[in-house]
Amino acid sequence: IALAINSRAGTFGYSLAASIAYDLYIFTRKKLNPQNEDHRLIVQKHIQVLQVILGNQMQGDAGEAGEQIADELKSLVNKYSGSRPSTR
Repeated sequence: IALAINSRAGTFGYSLAASIAYDLYIFTRKKLNPQNEDHRLIVQKHIQVLQVILGNQMQGDAGEAGEQIADELKSLVNKYSGSRPSTR
């Protein structure tokens, strides 16, 4: 999903969001240990940064491209939230 966000964001000129999404993709493919709380925090912070950046960039003129990217971001949030073990 992060790679899809990278692709769509880059295509529509959201270069900072594309870069952050790609960094997230690389981290999850090469370093992520889901049992490590710090790693889960890194993923969560990347998602939050993407939400802020894309929210600011797409305000008002998002159109279909913005909807596609927003849908991918929601999928990423749902996937991350669903796979997170309970800390209670």
